[in-house]
Amino acid sequence: MLDNFSKKLLSELPWTNTYGVARSLMALSTGLLLLINPSYFLFNLIPGGSFERICKVTGHSLNFFCIFPEYLNFVKIVAGIILLIIATGIYPRFTGVIHWWITLSFLCSAEVVNGGDQLAAVLTFFMLPITLTDPRQWHWQVLDSNFIPTPSRALMGWWSLWVIRIQVCLVYFHAAAGKLRVNEWIDGSALYYFFNHPVFGVPENYKPYINPILYHGPLIALMAWSVLAVEFFIAANLFSKPVFKPWALGLGIFFHTMTIFIHGLPSFALVMYAALILFLVPIHSPRLTKILLLITRRTTGSREISRSRSPLAARLIQDRHFTSV
Repeated sequence: MLDNFSKKLLSELPWTNTYGVARSLMALSTGLLLLINPSYFLFNLIPGGSFERICKVTGHSLNFFCIFPEYLNFVKIVAGIILLIIATGIYPRFTGVIHWWITLSFLCSAEVVNGGDQLAAVLTFFMLPITLTDPRQWHWQVLDSNFIPTPSRALMGWWSLWVIRIQVCLVYFHAAAGKLRVNEWIDGSALYYFFNHPVFGVPENYKPYINPILYHGPLIALMAWSVLAVEFFIAANLFSKPVFKPWALGLGIFFHTMTIFIHGLPSFALVMYAALILFLVPIHSPRLTKILLLITRRTTGSREISRSRSPLAARLIQDRHFTSV
């Protein structure tokens, strides 16, 4: 039984480019948000207001943005640049903690946050056991075949990966189940009100194309109920067969891409893409590896992953070279 569990650990070593893509998407989300938007908008500073006073009142002495609160604009730019550097994938064992620190600091001090910022802070925290034990220089690289993890190291990464999957499952399940308590979602009229919201509704230039749908009762109801179906379907993939996961991934990406065009929330969509990848994409994904190699037009100097189980894991299992702590 222990031997089977050891094999399971080795077949799901988390240090792959799958979790690397998710890290980069989350770092890009917060990093671009900080670099593009002005401080007074993100931190809700009134004219003549002092961020230093906010730091003192809230007691956020360890907050990244409260290190030099009198130079908030400069600190904000530095934080954004650091996150873009983290998105390149360099030294995850050192940058993982910094990524979580900046993401959590932004969540705790900014006024303009959404569910994506909250989820990013949670996921970067749960990813710490993976990043801190990642032996690679870049999170795009394939593990060196000479790297032999201890059982405790492999278990830490495996546990972290499954905690993340359960967390994402709960996010989608809660989103769907919570809607069942709202009459507008039950009767199918919820999207009508969301699309007409003065702040988060459909942009004016899209309305000529959307209005025929908004005023077609059966169609708008079907769209509202399809949102519930998609969220329940994605959540159910925690225990589903692998054949269903690509469908859930495709539906999830389409669903959150629509939030960019309709609600204008690209930062939220990037975080949700990352969550879907961590939840639904196999940790050793040959298809994802080929896509990344095509995009970058370069290799890491290591052999591609050609099977769902890593080459390293296959070799270790064959040689029974699974070391103890």
